[in-house]
Amino acid sequence: MKWLLQSLPDILILLGIYIKIYYPKWKQLEHNAFLWHTAFYAYICIVLGWTIMPIFVHLPWAFDGVYLNYNLLPFSDWIHGYGNYRRETLYNLLLFMPFGFICQRTLKKPYRTTLLYGALFSLTIEISQLLFTTNRICDITDLINNTLGTLLGILTFILYDKYLK
Repeated sequence: MKWLLQSLPDILILLGIYIKIYYPKWKQLEHNAFLWHTAFYAYICIVLGWTIMPIFVHLPWAFDGVYLNYNLLPFSDWIHGYGNYRRETLYNLLLFMPFGFICQRTLKKPYRTTLLYGALFSLTIEISQLLFTTNRICDITDLINNTLGTLLGILTFILYDKYLK
């Protein structure tokens, strides 16, 4: 409940962005395309909620002092057996699989472009965790796993497009 109250400004901002910017633009698309675009936006909002919200609450103190909690050694949690690294790896892969699938389905870009978008989205999240949160860790392993999750989503889309569509 505390998270919801703290994240309410962020949620309202994201809702306002959808209503003012995206909805007027997307409502002109065919119904199926409108639903896919809206689902993609909702998915991105959910990922932001899970990974970096609340942002608005932390902004006034974002640059007070130095809180640089980061890990630049890939898979150090695997190497040293920190925490539940298997579960975290699985969560990161599963978290970004929808990105690869929905982005590919919605934007219809080349596969490498979708993979690049997934990597950039993950990088944005990791840098935001470094700058705007005090309870998250900016981790290169998450960036790698999120990008691999995007790739798995693209591969799932390819199978869907070829065999199930």
